[in-house]
Order: sequence, then structure tokens, then C-alpha cells
Amino acid sequence: MEVSFERLALWLVVVVCVVLLRILIRLALRSRRGALPPSPGPVLRPPAPAQRQQLPAQPPSPPPPPSAPLPPGVFFELSGLTGEYAGQRFQPRSSELILGRDAAVSHLVFSQDAAGVSKRHCRVFANGSGQVFLEDSWSSNGTFFAVLRPGARAVTTRLEPGAPRELKPGDAFCLGGPQQMFRLDRLA
Repeated sequence: MEVSFERLALWLVVVVCVVLLRILIRLALRSRRGALPPSPGPVLRPPAPAQRQQLPAQPPSPPPPPSAPLPPGVFFELSGLTGEYAGQRFQPRSSELILGRDAAVSHLVFSQDAAGVSKRHCRVFANGSGQVFLEDSWSSNGTFFAVLRPGARAVTTRLEPGAPRELKPGDAFCLGGPQQMFRLDRLA
């Protein structure tokens, strides 16, 4: 079987292009996963266990003003249903709230031993037309949209990383599992 030089050169070019394309795709995925927000804004931490027992009925103090204000007329409020922030309400003053364990990249910071929560787990954000969205930030254990029914376990659906899902008032979501669950309470 005779192989021409031109045919060998063509196959070599094809193989090199495929290898380079795979390398570029990997680099793009890594940089997208590790991308940091422009400004993390305020950092909210859960109260110490002793403070939780002393102040069970007090709402959390409002967070300091963030760097990006909400678009006019857009407002949302989250409630912690389970986990470190159970019973607490959050009214972000920016159009985005990032949840995770790393204070350098998250607004709502979980303790380092929070089961199933990644450093930058997910974000809740409002767009200019008043809609609120939930987006998984390529977390290790996933972000789940939860359907709550009285007297039954929550039915959850794992979100695709980087694919926002619209939240309506009353919709719930959890980080890594039902241990850390939140609900969108208000949208105005």
C-alpha cells in the first residue's frame, strides 16, 4: 500500500488541529469556571451558634450597600428554610447575590464545613425587566430547583451549570441537597 506525502501531511495537519482545539476548549472551560465576579460586594456570615440561641426571632441586620444597585423597580427577598441561614431573610441591594463558602467571591458566605456547598456555588440575580433567575456556578454538588408540597418531601431538579432558571415568588432551591434550602419570597 502506497501512501503519498500529501496524504500524510494532510492527516498530520488534521491531528494537530484536533489536539489544539481540545486544548483551547479545556482552557476556556477552566477560565469560565474560575472567573471571578467584578466585585463581590458585602459579605454575610451566619451568626455563631451561641448568638442563634440568644436571638432566634430577630431579623438579620441589613447588608452594607453593594457596588451594583438593583435596576429601578427590581427587588427580591430570599428566606433561608434549612441549614446555616434557616429562618433568616435576605434583601440584596444589588442585582446579584452569589452564594458560596469563599468570602472572596461570594456575598452570602457559608462556613467551611457546610455540607455540599462549593466555594462559589450559585448566584441569584435580577435582570432589568424585573425577573429573578437562579444559576449554578459549576458547583461540585449541584444546585437544585425544589418543589415544596405540604406534608411531602421536596421534589428537586438539578440545574445545568451556567443555565439560568427563572424564579417566581414561592419557588425554592437548595445547594448540594436539602441541607441548605432557600425560597424566593418577594419580587417587587
